[in-house]
Amino acid sequence: MGVVHFERAKLLLEQSRYQMAEEELRQAVAESPNDAGIHAVLGLCLSCQQRYQEATLEAEVAIAIAPDSPFPHYILGYILCERQQLAAAQKAIREAIQINPYQASHFALLARCLYQQKQWQASLEAATKGLSLDPEDVECLNYRALSLSQLGRGKEAIAAVKGAIATSPQDAASYASSGWILLSHGGSQQKALEYFRQALHLNPNLEWARQGAVEALKAKNPIYRLMLRYFLWGSRLNHRTRWVFTIGLFFSMRMLVASFANAGLTPLVAVVAIAYLLFVIFSWIADPLFTLMLRFDQFGRLALSPEEIQQSNWWGACFLSAIASCILWFCTKNLSALISAIVFGLLMIPVAATFNCEQGWTRRAMAIYTISLAVLGISTVILSIASLAFYQIEWLWFLPMILFFPGALVSTWVATLLTGIMPKR
Repeated sequence: MGVVHFERAKLLLEQSRYQMAEEELRQAVAESPNDAGIHAVLGLCLSCQQRYQEATLEAEVAIAIAPDSPFPHYILGYILCERQQLAAAQKAIREAIQINPYQASHFALLARCLYQQKQWQASLEAATKGLSLDPEDVECLNYRALSLSQLGRGKEAIAAVKGAIATSPQDAASYASSGWILLSHGGSQQKALEYFRQALHLNPNLEWARQGAVEALKAKNPIYRLMLRYFLWGSRLNHRTRWVFTIGLFFSMRMLVASFANAGLTPLVAVVAIAYLLFVIFSWIADPLFTLMLRFDQFGRLALSPEEIQQSNWWGACFLSAIASCILWFCTKNLSALISAIVFGLLMIPVAATFNCEQGWTRRAMAIYTISLAVLGISTVILSIASLAFYQIEWLWFLPMILFFPGALVSTWVATLLTGIMPKR
């Protein structure tokens, strides 16, 4: 009962034809409602369509039918991992391991959960355990390489991922892993790009490889290459450590500036303050700036996602408005032009940060914050223009400005908080 539909569904899943696979699985469920395996695979199929609540329910039904079978627990762990509910996912996959501790794929999924929680050493140990059961498990090989990379063991990581490619030369994820590891450890940007292109050739829908190709293209610029190394280094830090680094750097700069000022080294005070300010600003605008530049590259614009194009549109509008306002102020010394340059220049950071937040409540929160700042900033510009014609209201533009300016400065801290949170799906 249901076997024919189930076999068809598995074939369709391998071809990424999820809707058709779901139809076959629904028929299989109708014929065999108490088959835990069918419910579990239906959960997997729904997860691939990002229908996570329905997927979780099907996996839970499978567990209720066969609580002593490891497969439904494994599928539930996979679905929860996709939903970023990593603690619950870990619990589910550990249950599968307890039932069957001899399945390498169980340890591969555990390694993935730990990796996403930035528990690099624990992820390495889980992947290594999986490889002790099956030395050719490609997912374990990849997570071992990636964990080694995040632990700063670049040479071992490169050797490990080469082993993954040799084991399964048709596995797109292995080529993508190779590309990211090369970018993380100062390898050839061109070689990394070749790996990403090979990954996309094998799997055109592999988003991780597409993102890597975009970063490799931007890394052709030596300035962005340095920033990318910094970004990838920062990605190894957990949320708390990142805050400690950010706050520590801020107060270290203040102490350094104070010490130079007390020693009478006024020129150095200006140099240090400007260098720190440029570093902070550039760390936020480098990504959208070079994404915008890719719009003029023949291959680059094809590699960009609709979301990245949208980001470059909004950020580019702020950037060009700020530049145009600066030119206008330089030519006319008009106060409104100067205010406009300040407003659009400061808006570039929250606009960039909005798209750096993960999709979900964090991005919505950052978008609301950015829109609020934009309303205050544009109101300031409009009132400053109106004050030129109506002297009675010449001071009104100052009211939204006193809210906009500190809000724009605080936006870097708000963005640091929100970009470090992974919202659950």
